[in-house]
Amino acid sequence: MNVELEAELLADIDDEWMPFWGFHTIVSSLSPEPVSPEDTAAVIESLFRRGLITLGELAWNDLGWERWDVPVDVAMNRIAHGHNGKCGYVSAPGPEHLMTTEVVRADLTPLGEQRLATLRSTEEAADPVQ
Repeated sequence: MNVELEAELLADIDDEWMPFWGFHTIVSSLSPEPVSPEDTAAVIESLFRRGLITLGELAWNDLGWERWDVPVDVAMNRIAHGHNGKCGYVSAPGPEHLMTTEVVRADLTPLGEQRLATLRSTEEAADPVQ
């Protein structure tokens, strides 16, 4: 994954829990090639495996967001095929359903926060006039 994409994704996740469509929009905007939902899922999986993000869903209770305490393959299966009545990218009848699905939301882990801080400091050092 290129550093620009990683920085953009982590910064956006830091701002708010990111849904699948948020990932897809950013990955698509920074790729010269067309991006499929499977490509987007691969990016999510990479960040998850590296320990930079955790995955979960908006909860229908006072928690607001609930982390999934499941292995990577289970989480990625939920994103692909749907979970708790929300469609995944494989089961979505069309792109408009991907825009509104709440099948997953990502949040930064402490390691993700550290990585984002490093990327921001590197960016500031490269462009001191901001």
